[in-house]
Amino acid sequence: MRFKFMYFNYVMKRLRASAGGHYFPLFMRLQLTIIGFLLVVSQAIALPGFAQRFTLSKKNASLEEVFAEMRKQSGYDFIVDGQLLRKGHPVDVHLVDVTVTEALDKLLSDQPLTYTIHDNTVVIKAREISKTTVRLQTTVTGQVTDAAGNPINGVSIAVKTGGKTIGVQQQAFTAENGSYSIRVPAENAILVFSHLAFTTAEVPINGRAQINISLQERSNELDETVVIAYGSQRRKNITGSVATISADQLQDLPPVVNLEESLKGFAAGVMVQQENGQPGAATRVRIRGSASLLGSNQPLYVVDGVPVLAESNIPDDGSARNTEMLNLGLNSPLNNLNPADIESISVLKDASATAIYGSRAAGGVVIITTKSGSAAGKPVFQFNSSLAIQQAQVADALNANQFRDIWTEAANNSTLNNPFINSVRDGSYFGTANTDWAKEAGVNNAVTRQVNFSASGGNERLRYFTSLGYTGNDGVIRNSAFDRYNLLSKIEISATDFLKIGANINLSTSDQLSTPGASLSNIYTYRPDIPVYNPDGSFTYSPFSSQENPVARTNILNTNQTNLLVGSIFAEANFARYFVLRSALSINYNNGNQRSYYPGYTNLGGYHMTNGPGDGYAQESSSRGISRLWENTLNYNQRFSDIHHVDGVVGASWQGDSNSYLKASGRGFAQDEILTNLSSATRDLWIGSHETQWGLISFFGRANYTLLDRYLFTASARTDGSSKFGTNNQWAFFPTFAAGWRISEEPFMQWAGFVQELKLRASWGLTGQQNFGPYQWRALYEANNYDGRPGYSQLQLGNAGLRWEVTPQTDIGLDFSLFNGRLSGAVDYYDRLTRDALFHMQTPLSTGFTTTIANLGSVRNRGIELTIEGDLIRRGDFTWSMMVNASRNRNRLETLNEDFLNSTTGIISPPGGGSLRLNQPLGLHFGYVADGIIQSQEQLDQLNAQAHDGIYHQPGTAPGDILFRDITGPNGVPDGKITSLDQTVIGNPMPNIWGGFSSTFRYKGLRLTAMFNYTVGNDILWVSQSQSINFVGTTLPSYGENKLAMVMDRWTPERPTDQPRAVYGDPNRNYLTSSYYVHDGSFLRLNNLYLEYNLPQNLLSRTNFFNNIQLFGSARNLLTITKYPGADPEVSHMFNNDLNAGRDLGYFPVAKTFTFGIRAGF
Repeated sequence: MRFKFMYFNYVMKRLRASAGGHYFPLFMRLQLTIIGFLLVVSQAIALPGFAQRFTLSKKNASLEEVFAEMRKQSGYDFIVDGQLLRKGHPVDVHLVDVTVTEALDKLLSDQPLTYTIHDNTVVIKAREISKTTVRLQTTVTGQVTDAAGNPINGVSIAVKTGGKTIGVQQQAFTAENGSYSIRVPAENAILVFSHLAFTTAEVPINGRAQINISLQERSNELDETVVIAYGSQRRKNITGSVATISADQLQDLPPVVNLEESLKGFAAGVMVQQENGQPGAATRVRIRGSASLLGSNQPLYVVDGVPVLAESNIPDDGSARNTEMLNLGLNSPLNNLNPADIESISVLKDASATAIYGSRAAGGVVIITTKSGSAAGKPVFQFNSSLAIQQAQVADALNANQFRDIWTEAANNSTLNNPFINSVRDGSYFGTANTDWAKEAGVNNAVTRQVNFSASGGNERLRYFTSLGYTGNDGVIRNSAFDRYNLLSKIEISATDFLKIGANINLSTSDQLSTPGASLSNIYTYRPDIPVYNPDGSFTYSPFSSQENPVARTNILNTNQTNLLVGSIFAEANFARYFVLRSALSINYNNGNQRSYYPGYTNLGGYHMTNGPGDGYAQESSSRGISRLWENTLNYNQRFSDIHHVDGVVGASWQGDSNSYLKASGRGFAQDEILTNLSSATRDLWIGSHETQWGLISFFGRANYTLLDRYLFTASARTDGSSKFGTNNQWAFFPTFAAGWRISEEPFMQWAGFVQELKLRASWGLTGQQNFGPYQWRALYEANNYDGRPGYSQLQLGNAGLRWEVTPQTDIGLDFSLFNGRLSGAVDYYDRLTRDALFHMQTPLSTGFTTTIANLGSVRNRGIELTIEGDLIRRGDFTWSMMVNASRNRNRLETLNEDFLNSTTGIISPPGGGSLRLNQPLGLHFGYVADGIIQSQEQLDQLNAQAHDGIYHQPGTAPGDILFRDITGPNGVPDGKITSLDQTVIGNPMPNIWGGFSSTFRYKGLRLTAMFNYTVGNDILWVSQSQSINFVGTTLPSYGENKLAMVMDRWTPERPTDQPRAVYGDPNRNYLTSSYYVHDGSFLRLNNLYLEYNLPQNLLSRTNFFNNIQLFGSARNLLTITKYPGADPEVSHMFNNDLNAGRDLGYFPVAKTFTFGIRAGF
């Protein structure tokens, strides 16, 4: 069978046709114009250095005013002592189209001042005075570091004596390793250390020849540059809701395998859940709730400008292997990205920040910037290595004696008779072994190894960064592991003073070994009274049961090798003073090879409890995905005096994606140890393939206007054309508008000197959703045989009217910074409504299909977010800082078709599982309300008396069974009878509040950080509990299941408890989904405890080799405070299915991890 789909040329023809011939020619002309321009400028002659030109006109202006204006127009920073400025005199200046150096030469020609330029920083100094004035007699050396012990480059060191700063010959700058050397007078003097990013420090010399100092970062982050869509902005000018994780914050984290773990607890409005402890498993990320019913609610990831969608190349074809991989989320797009290479992360949350990404941004955007080189001169090398121990967490199951006792009791309490239960009653069923299946299946502590090495450097013309990384993660169960190798290389060349070119390449390969043992339920439920092996060495199996031997199950090997290439080249030209033209080509290529073999002694391998072992089953598949992106942008940035500032970007992009998938399987293998490849299969050979292609053309723009540095306005728009929709609905328009008011800059706020920033902002905009299959709108066909002849049959009923899912969003926020930045934060309120959500629709039987996909629903998310950061203590070498964030999101299904509605209960049960109800949150738990346990026959008699037929629930109901609540009957009122009409909402998997908080202590070279995350008010349906405490016996696997130790607390007449009795057959149907199995999932987790020690610089300086050495240790998931009785409160049933969230099926729990490592720079 082979699925054959349309080619990309056809995609582009349809986009041209749907655009009416207007957009596409314009798009092509723009590309040709850019190519021609870049060819011209690449041949241009280089201009002199410092060629940023500007115009300046002032009369009787102080030097301070002139330097401030130069900073605004040129982008250069100025370092100057205020007392030194007062020595200069006012100037009349009229400069037209001059460079920085030309302007400074003119301005300072008759002043007692001079200057030097270091990178983009101008340092104003006193003119050299006579050497007879100041006698230079001694030299002071040392090193300048930050609070973490990292060296600081470019610190200005000046000498002050007699309250005055001495001239230029007494000034120096630190080198790349933070070292300096300066000549000082013999008399007592003071060294002044200055840097834009750090607070100025003055240190008396007191006759010392060596002075090492640690500078504190400036707490005011208003001028911090934040990476946003297609550019960057100063934080104070941002009108959208953007959360950032800086390089310094990432430094506080221990090494992680999955990058998404770094987001946990850091950003308000961002919920991060690690679905299970399987090595390499993906993480579920939701930004401001879930809105799409069928599409992906994962955010869009943009890595160095290249979009990376959280989509899988593996189709959900219903096979056991593929379904398991999709459910466990083993195909995260970030699995192959090395977290050690990350420089910063920006999370774009509201429409103002995300709408420029248009149809891919409804789930939010995560922008990841990797590390780059610097113009520091000599190379800088960094080596990191760590070793982590993962501690397995295993629940208590019954031993052999407990197993015998509980099943004997369950059999004696039952009135049923069959060969199985009779053998339990007479004792012949039980064996003599006492097997610990967790131990036998290899559940044990595991090791994770990480090694990273990087080299960076450059000069004014060339910058480079290269890194190599290895991560090896063993699972805590046998035959589960994850290995990854990474290479990142970036180069940037300033070919001329106005032309820059560069290239990035990110290569990785990963090998993942997994086993169905990732679900621990089989380890817990297999009977403990039989050994692992029979005397002949074969695996034992339980009579009357189709359950697999857990050790045999771990021999099912699923291998998944993934190769990833993300690369880009770009050219960037500065022209006409205010414009930057950029063109970038990128490719995102991934190739995966999966292989599974199920031995004959496993169920899928053909084992049958009557016929014995089968002849094995093998499955192999190969997937390939290629995404090509061509983006062209024109940026504009200009300031008009002190009143107006305008910047913006316009651009166009073309993206083409193609994915292919090939799968084959077969049975009939001679044996299970060798020759298990498909060529050795002798029967049931099958092959299938799957191929998709889609394209996206976009035009976008954004404009920012700032008035008086206090009134901020932003507008952006994007038009997308996607081949994923029908002919008449391929194009969509996504506008956004935002405004900000920096109240702190108003004259009436001058009295409030403690307020550094108070900004009110508001935004509205549209984003879209197209993260689903590319052919949902088309009628698809497949090849089949009929009566021995080849032919075609329809596979899918198309819907040419399929439209975009569109999400309008409103956001109102307040940013503040108080007490010189010691206390800062933000609060946001948002309201987002997803319209035209895709959902299943029933079709007439005459079509030959039962359902199709259509735009049928709407989902609303409303919420509030709060973030507060504070420097609580700064006292000498000791600092204490804290961060706390909290989020609340209310999710509601507002409209939906009623094709799958139970009109009595109001529950909508769509294909694929899950339950919905109008005006209620998504993914609610529905079932019966449990009011405890029936404790006596008298209580049961009263219940039966209220029923019209004298039977409250089931004929076999007895004391010790669950008491279900009678909510309603056929007439809409309670009728004394438990029926399906009594089902209602019994839990909500989404928390009322969630977030995180951290506390960081620093003392000299020591740093201790504790990071917590928490949820409040979420409910978990513990499915494994229902399986463990009930003795249903209606299906083969449940015959003779082992149970968790909790079952020993069951109800008995002699010891009444709040847990159901043990009875085979479950005559009361205690197994029904009810509130008995719904538990409070609220928790507080110490997610990360991190301790770091920086070796003293005076020790490292003796080596003449190392710049810094850091020793660190950490503990992840060290402590969890929760009422939830299951293994882990951070659970979800399926990686990307929000309709089945909050269901604990006993998957691999997240392990405690203890890490030790070293970082060294040289």
